[in-house]
Amino acid sequence: MKKETVEQFLARGGQITRFPTEKSFKIPESIKPTPAGGPAVLMTLEEADLFYGEHKQRKAKKKAKPTIDVDSLPPEIRKKYVDDVINVFKRAEEEASEE
Repeated sequence: MKKETVEQFLARGGQITRFPTEKSFKIPESIKPTPAGGPAVLMTLEEADLFYGEHKQRKAKKKAKPTIDVDSLPPEIRKKYVDDVINVFKRAEEEASEE
C-alpha cells in the first residue's frame, strides 16, 4: 500500500470534504442491578444535578420535652418547690392581664 501526503493527494485531483462535528453521546454502562431491579447507571455530577436537582433539606422533627407529673410528687416537695414557681407565674400572668 502506497503512502502519500495531503499535497500529493490534492495534486492528483483528490478533494477533502469537511463534515460538521457532532457531539458524542454516552451509552450508560451497567454496573450491577439496583434494588429497584434496573441497572445502576454512572453519571457525572452535572448530569445528576440535571436529573435530580438539588437535595432538599428535611426539617427535623421536634423532640418532645420531658415533663414531670406534678401530682405524683409528695405533697411536701410539691409545696416547697413547685407551688411557689406556679404561683409566681400565675401572679405574672394576672399582672400582665390587668395592664
